[in-house]
Amino acid sequence: KAAPILIWRAGLDAKCNWFNPAWLAYTGRTMEQEMGNGWAEGVHPDDFDRCLKIYLDAFALRQPFDMEYRIKRACGEYGWIVDYGIPIQNQSGEFLGYVGYCFDVSVRRESEEKLGTACKDLAASNAELEQFAYVASHDLREPLRMISSYVDLIERRYGHHFDADGHEFIGFVRDGARRMDAMVLDLLAFSRIDRQGEPLIPMRIGDAISHALKNLGTAIAECDAHVVVDVDASLMVVGDGHQLDRLFQNLIGNAIKYRKEGIRSHVVV
Repeated sequence: KAAPILIWRAGLDAKCNWFNPAWLAYTGRTMEQEMGNGWAEGVHPDDFDRCLKIYLDAFALRQPFDMEYRIKRACGEYGWIVDYGIPIQNQSGEFLGYVGYCFDVSVRRESEEKLGTACKDLAASNAELEQFAYVASHDLREPLRMISSYVDLIERRYGHHFDADGHEFIGFVRDGARRMDAMVLDLLAFSRIDRQGEPLIPMRIGDAISHALKNLGTAIAECDAHVVVDVDASLMVVGDGHQLDRLFQNLIGNAIKYRKEGIRSHVVV
């Protein structure tokens, strides 16, 4: 159901001299109470000065205006309305005053306020998450370095005492530490996305793919993956070079990482 249109009219003295029934029903006041500047008694104190300035400035220039403000409703609570004022003239072009029409926008304003609060909460949560990821990634890498160093030391000093199983177990530890370090680096990269944002600039897509393949060189060699670049390397795109490199690195890296056991990866870019 369409909301009623609230209509008012003002004369040459800028004072209101008529309101339609919808306005009176909305405010719960009589025509006599609203006449002149009486209607302004219902305007929220925080909005009054701003609205008065908009109204008087437009009136002095004989220009249309629009503004949003809170006004007390018949129930005693404040509702948000958008108010459009239009100068009126007679057939001779003589200025006669203003006519205005208003719509209740309380639901929209309430939704905007909730959305704004949600956005602020999300921004705060993201900031905390980024800070946690940044700190945690640095703290986690230190024990990983120690594990890798001691595994290397054990293998150098006592490797000749190990049988095949012992060397295999050492390999498992080293590989686990390496994969954990890679995940920590991914976490660190995620925490730096906003910190390292750069202006969007034109770049060759081939450069981003080349950088990604270079970074993945060890991983590609270890799993004997076959990567084919079937794209025009000179193709230009607009973006952030670091994030575009990371995009292709993640896509290609996931393709060679999550493969069926015993089957060689064949990746086409």
